[in-house]
Amino acid sequence: LYKMSPRIGFSHVITDQSTFTFNYGLYYQTPIYDNVYRNTSQQEDPEEALEEIGADGEIGNATMTAQRTQSYEFGFNVQVGRNWAYSIMGWVKDMDQMVTARRYSAGFYEYQVQENGSFGSAKGIDFTLENRGQMINTMIQYTYSVAKANEAYSTEAFGGEYVDSPMQESIMPFDRTHDLTVTLYTSSLPFGLNASLTGFYQSGAPYTPYIMYSQGEPLEDYLNPYSERSSAYKKIDLSISKDIRYKDYSISMGVNVYNLLDDRNEGQVYP
Repeated sequence: LYKMSPRIGFSHVITDQSTFTFNYGLYYQTPIYDNVYRNTSQQEDPEEALEEIGADGEIGNATMTAQRTQSYEFGFNVQVGRNWAYSIMGWVKDMDQMVTARRYSAGFYEYQVQENGSFGSAKGIDFTLENRGQMINTMIQYTYSVAKANEAYSTEAFGGEYVDSPMQESIMPFDRTHDLTVTLYTSSLPFGLNASLTGFYQSGAPYTPYIMYSQGEPLEDYLNPYSERSSAYKKIDLSISKDIRYKDYSISMGVNVYNLLDDRNEGQVYP
């Protein structure tokens, strides 16, 4: 098997203070050898192989092909006056032929075979605003994005669930709708000090909540996967430094304070 992976990109000057850029790429990632060769050495005797791998056994697939991602990026870079500039970029990533598994039955045995079947997409807009040459300089970076797929990771199809991979996309646990970073920095403080203050804000992580079914047992809400979110992540960092010069030598000394306001962010949410 072989794959062609073309990439193309160009920039076009609109005015002396603005440009347009575009990039396209077709990317492939070869499945790990475990996906291809796992438990295949005993397949000359199927019954012995199924006994060997046991319940919910996993079998590799020699016909697997590479996972594919198509990526598009396009946007504008604009300078406004002598001190301000901004860029706005849109991007789309389509993913298919991703690694998954399908469940099969043979007599008393249940087993799963690796295959190319998962798919997903990610799209978003990046916005950057920057101010230079002032007493206090500013950089604002914001991303709005949506990440969807039918599975969150390649081994999600394995395990105790007696179902194949879903055929519908849903929000993924790694989706972060809003991502904002604001940085203020200056080199104009007394005593030659440099300082920067950086604030982060990010949407919380999606998770699948538990609901009460008719049997009275709480189970994951499989009809609405990743329909709830944890609290947003936020923190502020401070950095102060000073350059000390002696003849031809320069030493930079400083201190970094992480999570300046002691924000308590959720590390994990029990569904």
